[in-house]
Amino acid sequence: MRSHLVRCALRVATASTPRVLATHSRLHVIKPVASCLGPLQSVSIRAFSQSRDDNDTDAAETEASQYLGVVYDATKVKKYSAELEIEGHIISGGDYWTALDAAKAYDELVTLYCDLDEPRNFSEGDTTENSPENVDEMEWEAPEAGNRHADIIPAIPQTYLTIDEVQQALEREKAIDVYTVDLAGKSSLADFMVFATGRSQAHMRRMADLLIKSMKARELVDDFDYAVEGRDCDDWMIADCNNIVVHLMRADTRRILNLEDHWENMVDDKHSVYGDMSEDEYMDKFGTSELMEYLEDEDHQHGDEDGEGSGIEWK
Repeated sequence: MRSHLVRCALRVATASTPRVLATHSRLHVIKPVASCLGPLQSVSIRAFSQSRDDNDTDAAETEASQYLGVVYDATKVKKYSAELEIEGHIISGGDYWTALDAAKAYDELVTLYCDLDEPRNFSEGDTTENSPENVDEMEWEAPEAGNRHADIIPAIPQTYLTIDEVQQALEREKAIDVYTVDLAGKSSLADFMVFATGRSQAHMRRMADLLIKSMKARELVDDFDYAVEGRDCDDWMIADCNNIVVHLMRADTRRILNLEDHWENMVDDKHSVYGDMSEDEYMDKFGTSELMEYLEDEDHQHGDEDGEGSGIEWK
């Protein structure tokens, strides 16, 4: 039966092929035969292949859905990725071969950007990722948060950071509500004062380290000590970049201190409202501040058990 079909196809192809192309008949005869037989051979195979691909995709998507922050994309070479959403922004943790690796990367993003009580895929010391069935998948190991830093601002030797560079860096690191005060005519302390809210101590530390490392990379010749003030604090850090001072705070600390308002009302290095007041005069006029009530609140945790990073540093 099959040989009969082939002979019929050859006769049809030969009859329909112009005589002038006889020298190339081998190519032109084979092509119609293949097209004639194609439907007989490929339909069932194509259907089976499509069904198998659909099953593989469904299985991969199911595996990805078992973890927090893991996304499956069949169009990518590395089909699993880690994504953390913050205030409508997506922070990518990269693409990975396995859902397990993407899940670990997501946990690392949580460590860098979120509070300690944020849900994760694996708790500290969880042995799930080290079980024998996953030994072959251990090609990637999440580094400690302290060893994973943001990219520094491109270094321009002997040049201070510009306010645009600082703002763009903070926005890239998903700082919340970045606010800038131009200190011209207000204070000789610096050119600009920048305020931003961080989601966690790790998030604030990451941003502060980024700015100070960027300054050191520029190898400025001055007597300024570039360091993060209050790096062990859990609610307020300062990255003093000489010409730009950046305050990184938790939301409640920033609201209570309201330093933006303080610096906006500075005139020639003196506050326009209470710059000439003594401490007693200030207390008589404004009374006990919300800040003092906040610090004296025993129900509020201001730091860790060792007392490091407790509340606000006063200098």
